[in-house]
Amino acid sequence: APERARPMCCVLGRTGGVALVATLIVAAMLWWHNRVVPEYYSPAPWWLQSELRQLPSAFGPGSRPVVLLTGMAGFIGYHTAVQLHAEGTAVIGIDNFNHYYDPALKAARAAHLRKAAATGGAYLRLFQADACDGEMLKLLLR
Repeated sequence: APERARPMCCVLGRTGGVALVATLIVAAMLWWHNRVVPEYYSPAPWWLQSELRQLPSAFGPGSRPVVLLTGMAGFIGYHTAVQLHAEGTAVIGIDNFNHYYDPALKAARAAHLRKAAATGGAYLRLFQADACDGEMLKLLLR
């Protein structure tokens, strides 16, 4: 008869199983505590809509352009947003703040973009969102 696989609790034993679970809990807590929280973020659609209502009427259909920029906290997106903002173009940016490269660098760029938006000029907002999120894109493209 073929040998049946033993459950993980039998392989590790009671003490090993408890240690494994405790290690996983501590790792999850450390990850949660050290995660990067970008400057602009709220998953709630009502919050996004209230932010977009602040877009001046001088921008939009029939007037000055509004650019939707993906990857805005990345290298190319960040520099593009800074340039467009300097030229007076309204910029709505999204970034999912993944770990392709240092998320702390992306957070620093988000903080710089927030400071640039606070100085005035054209509309400039960065939201944490995924370009594959259809509901979020519907809200942004209204």
